[in-house]
Amino acid sequence: MHRIIASLLGLFVAGTSLLAQSIDLQAYGKCTGFATSDQPPPPEAVQLCLGPASQGLPGAQFALAAILIGQSKGAPAPEAIAWLEKAVKTGHPPAAHLLGAIYLRSATPELQARGRELLRFAICSGYPPAQQMLSAIAPDNAQLDCTGFGPFSFDGTWSSSLKWVQPSPTSGATPELRLTISQKDAKVYMHSGQGWAEVKPGKFTVRQADDSMVISVIDSGWDLDGKWVETWTIQLLRLSDKEALLNFVRTVNNLHMPPESTLKVFTSMAEGKAIRSSK
Repeated sequence: MHRIIASLLGLFVAGTSLLAQSIDLQAYGKCTGFATSDQPPPPEAVQLCLGPASQGLPGAQFALAAILIGQSKGAPAPEAIAWLEKAVKTGHPPAAHLLGAIYLRSATPELQARGRELLRFAICSGYPPAQQMLSAIAPDNAQLDCTGFGPFSFDGTWSSSLKWVQPSPTSGATPELRLTISQKDAKVYMHSGQGWAEVKPGKFTVRQADDSMVISVIDSGWDLDGKWVETWTIQLLRLSDKEALLNFVRTVNNLHMPPESTLKVFTSMAEGKAIRSSK
């Protein structure tokens, strides 16, 4: 049984920046490591997983349930099911996959129906082990309805007020950025004493993967210092439908400035939250 659970967990990789700094990342790493190992977990595995699981980390809740299931000799213990249910409530595809597989083996029609819905969620979320069970809920290669599981749309107007993480010699006040995004086309505005002004019109490119978007540009030109090369990178990481973490990085390379000058090359970085005011 333990090897079966380990195989279900094989593609799960736990992140290290999920919750507050009070999370014991060493315990979290050991917990998930026990669950994915081919070796039986040591006696302290359950107790070690209880800490991060109780703090709300779905990966630890999932791992704890997997360990408990691996230790059971019959049907999964109610405690294991309860931890999987907690992880599922956070939108955790691996937990939905494992719990769905368990419910499909139930003799209760209601639990079987819940199991099919959980597997549908895991499959439509793109979780590879769940996709291998497609035939369990969509026989004869029937098309699975995954409506609503497409990439998040960042379309709309996002406003942010940032704080410097690393100011540069020319940084000045922390920037206020406004982004207008439409079908992966982005315009960037910066606030000055005279109001909002568009920055580098028509030059930004946009890339998106699921709930993350990168808006970037590399630009060059000439001034009295000679030729300059400048890059802007703006990263949006979705927190909710109306809120995202925003990271801003600007680099400048003044090709013809003397190497010892602080203005030869420099980088400035700022971060904060962006709020979407409209779609």
